[in-house]
Amino acid sequence: WSQRRGLLLACARAAPSPTIAVWDLATERCAQRLMSGLDGPEHHLTALSEVHSQHSPAVVAAGATDGSIRLFDLRQGSLCAHAMHSHHTAAIVSLQSQAEDAQALPGLSNFSRATLVSGCSAGEICIWEPRTWTPRATSDAHRSALATLAVHPRAPVIAAGSRNNFIKVLGLDGEVTNLIRYHDGFLGSRIGPVSCVAFHPRRLLMAAGSTDSTVSIFTSATRPRRMA
Repeated sequence: WSQRRGLLLACARAAPSPTIAVWDLATERCAQRLMSGLDGPEHHLTALSEVHSQHSPAVVAAGATDGSIRLFDLRQGSLCAHAMHSHHTAAIVSLQSQAEDAQALPGLSNFSRATLVSGCSAGEICIWEPRTWTPRATSDAHRSALATLAVHPRAPVIAAGSRNNFIKVLGLDGEVTNLIRYHDGFLGSRIGPVSCVAFHPRRLLMAAGSTDSTVSIFTSATRPRRMA
């Protein structure tokens, strides 16, 4: 979903190659259909994201099962010059982008935005440099199957969830800053296999959903507890 353009992006496993359908919600019509260029029935698209960058004003990133990331220019309806990246060794799980003009949260100093963050099922995470489309930072700290990935829109924070019952919190330099395995308190139970994570757009709050039908809300603030 592209909020600023009013477009809905959808993957389709059409023969002979998967496509990206670009829907204009104002007219309720399919405005474009982009050919992915993937070969073979075993490959398909697994993630889509609009790229928020002044260097790439109308670019969509698409991740595939072969670990490649392809960039499409919506103005031309075709692959960009920097069309394929093969840093990842497994299927792309998620693609996320931070808007360069998004104001940082109160109390946070200005930081270099992550134009594109990618994560694959093998646990590799890449933060890409938009001028050259090479990895600005990488992390293999997950070291297990990655199930989901989210980037805070106004803070230098990445959350990576695993079906092995934990969430890793990273900075935009790829360094791990926290590991969440249990719910709050010394009596807190172990969190379930993580299936999705999301950040509040204006606060340092994170929601995580698990396959055990549990939704948890995590905060960065430490609340003092009163002793009885």
